[in-house]
Amino acid sequence: MLRTTHFLFHKSMSTQLQYRMPKSNHQPKEWQMALQRLPPHLYLPLDLGGLSENKHKAWYGDRKINLEIANAIKNIFEESLDRGVASKISATAQSNAFFAKHLNIILPYNAEELKSRSVREKGTALEAAVARVSCNVAVKDLADWLVIQALRERRFPNVGFVEYESY
Repeated sequence: MLRTTHFLFHKSMSTQLQYRMPKSNHQPKEWQMALQRLPPHLYLPLDLGGLSENKHKAWYGDRKINLEIANAIKNIFEESLDRGVASKISATAQSNAFFAKHLNIILPYNAEELKSRSVREKGTALEAAVARVSCNVAVKDLADWLVIQALRERRFPNVGFVEYESY
């Protein structure tokens, strides 16, 4: 028995498209493994032992994760999703507040150290880590997870999901 999540996109009241998604306890394992190999000084803030260039690396990491989030949305919904809804999903999945909310999963080895930091600093640390991780599969894994979480946690127009057992 396999628990599968299906996201539904309603094009109209009479049409419904269905997309298979990973099960609800999905974790970004590839990302977590790549992050585990990355020395923390390469993404943490300066006063936590990080390098002064980490803020500059975060700029590149921001663009890299945003591109992968856009690709994840495109891959889930193919070309059928309204651009306005896709933009809302993307904005949620790439926000510093969303990163901060899920810090224990996306930066699990440093979540405690970053706990008292601002939302912006948490986002900057993640973005610097994304810039430093050389494995694109790991960054894609993170982006996929962020989009799936955004879809699970927030309601978007014409998008819903249902979980059920499939055999």
